[in-house]
Amino acid sequence: RWQKESGSYSEMGLDGESNLDKKMARFGSRKRSSEAKGYGSRSLKDVSEEMLEDAQVSELKYRSGQNVEHPTFGSGRITESEGLGDKQKVTILFHDGIERRLMVKYANLMLR
Repeated sequence: RWQKESGSYSEMGLDGESNLDKKMARFGSRKRSSEAKGYGSRSLKDVSEEMLEDAQVSELKYRSGQNVEHPTFGSGRITESEGLGDKQKVTILFHDGIERRLMVKYANLMLR
């Protein structure tokens, strides 16, 4: 039997209960796998932060502990790094014992 409900027709069982109601009662409301695992649904902000973290790793060319060569100051070791891409700054302890802070964009550094 079909019954009209709020402008549309739905299939009704003999007991007057719709098949959709029966399915919902049988299966209950299901959670997505991420919600079932306790992660909850992810918002656009969460996804954006995750993508930013991935991008930061790929744009971070110079890291602490790497040995580098500078055309004027010679060889040294990076002691600190901050920023990303063109705005990345590194602090380098050069072989002469002087620590210098340089912008990667202008420093012409080469990894050794």
